[in-house]
Amino acid sequence: MPTQIEPLIAPRGGLRYDIPADLINLTDMSDCRNVFFEDGLVKKRYGFVQFGSNLPLDGAVRGIDEYVNFAGGRWLMVMTADEIYQWSPSDTKWNSISDAQGLYGQGLYGAGAYGANTTETFSISDTDFFSYDHVRKNTEVNPWWVMTNGVDPIKKKTGATTISDLITDYPTGVTSLLAKHVLEFKTYLLLLDVTENGNRYPQRVRCSDTAVPDDFVNGNATYWDLTGPDWIMGGVRFRGDYIAICKERSIWLGYATGDTSVFEFDRKTTGIGCAAGKTIKNVEDTVIYMSHDDVYAFNGIDNESIAGSVREKMFKGLNTDKIDQCHAKVIEDQKEYWLFMPSTTSSYCDIAWNLNYETGKWTRHSFSDYLTIAGDYRKQSAITIGELTGTIGEQNWRFGDRLTTAAMPVVLLGDQNGYVYEYDRLSNNDDGMAIDAWFSTKDFNPTQMGQRFFINRIDVYYTGAGLDVSYSTDKGVTWKTIGSLSSSNNFETPQRLFLKLDCLMCRIRFMNNTAGQHFEFSRANIYWRPSGLRLN
Repeated sequence: MPTQIEPLIAPRGGLRYDIPADLINLTDMSDCRNVFFEDGLVKKRYGFVQFGSNLPLDGAVRGIDEYVNFAGGRWLMVMTADEIYQWSPSDTKWNSISDAQGLYGQGLYGAGAYGANTTETFSISDTDFFSYDHVRKNTEVNPWWVMTNGVDPIKKKTGATTISDLITDYPTGVTSLLAKHVLEFKTYLLLLDVTENGNRYPQRVRCSDTAVPDDFVNGNATYWDLTGPDWIMGGVRFRGDYIAICKERSIWLGYATGDTSVFEFDRKTTGIGCAAGKTIKNVEDTVIYMSHDDVYAFNGIDNESIAGSVREKMFKGLNTDKIDQCHAKVIEDQKEYWLFMPSTTSSYCDIAWNLNYETGKWTRHSFSDYLTIAGDYRKQSAITIGELTGTIGEQNWRFGDRLTTAAMPVVLLGDQNGYVYEYDRLSNNDDGMAIDAWFSTKDFNPTQMGQRFFINRIDVYYTGAGLDVSYSTDKGVTWKTIGSLSSSNNFETPQRLFLKLDCLMCRIRFMNNTAGQHFEFSRANIYWRPSGLRLN
């Protein structure tokens, strides 16, 4: 019989761990690491670089956010377990913010003066998170930035040079009021999971007076207890007119009533809830969150399990004792929801499961750093040629791409040791370390009859500096190298490997773990024929 071709198209079907690898589709992956789908291709994920010239900061990074006012001022801030820092773009440094004193920064992030003041410090552990939001008081021109960590007094930032305690007047009988989460909704500031006079009320939602976010005494200020056997884990604004509050075993929707009751809260689902509050994200009018044994999408009526083909593998590899350390980030330009998790041997997040929310398919990443939180900021200036690493031909972007322009949204990552990183589409390393990226095909037999077959050639269509190809005939237990491919700058000319392989079943792995290199895989053609040997 003449040689035939088995095409292996870029496996955009994602990971399939739920059935044996010989039963999945050719467009599925039997395994992968540090790759994602984009433009119909499987790509090696991008890397990250240190963001700041005076790293590390004191304490694990537990919060990243920007305060933006109506006048166009932007102040980028990082919260660690010890203190709060503000970005100074003029000298690329992080400077400690002083309580109700001078801050730092200039240009796009506002003007301020350096001050020799007492630094704002926190009393949390390096495993606590921060919560923050913007809210405007009716007597103010600009919004405030409000921040809490559940242990220290709730703070407000009202401009380039002022940070102070939010609440100075407490409800009757209350002398201290703390909260695990803050959320602006319909001009109100809501406090979720509160502590009053040292007593925790983990089911309580406290509401400020209308458009007076520092007043929890007068007017419409009130509270509700969302009763049940579970605690509030967090909440997000949902479809404009609602807030979704995720508890451990239930999901609630809150909405404005238009009368003196201010809001109503309805329990929409029971039995399923959130295990880690920082995994709650609003993704295209759907709330995605992680439970104790699955990942769910809440549509306003019911929950839908979305971990599917990776669920068992995902949770078998999780350090369940540290499940509260899980957090998530939406990577909008890649259409992905990243779910950061600590592996079974780690106390902090060192892996991420990645849902492409357009296709509903998963991949996974691993990191040599323990990543404790993710946030966003906007670039202040365009990328110049002098800032590039490597040659022009080695770049993984096109000239004129928006990722090189000013005001491009960028993801920031924080780690356990006080380092802040920029997830950088121009970088192919993780803080100088090579990214080990690969994916494996299904176990395939192109004869359709379980007959042994002979592979004599593989043509690979990809771009990048290099690609290593190997095979396994024992379901991925052992691997043998076929060869290494040289650089390719187009998808039209294949890179070719020759081999002599007689087998009953085969899976192919494509890999690059070289520092400074990237790849984008389109397809491979497997040249094969029946081997003529006996059926097995």
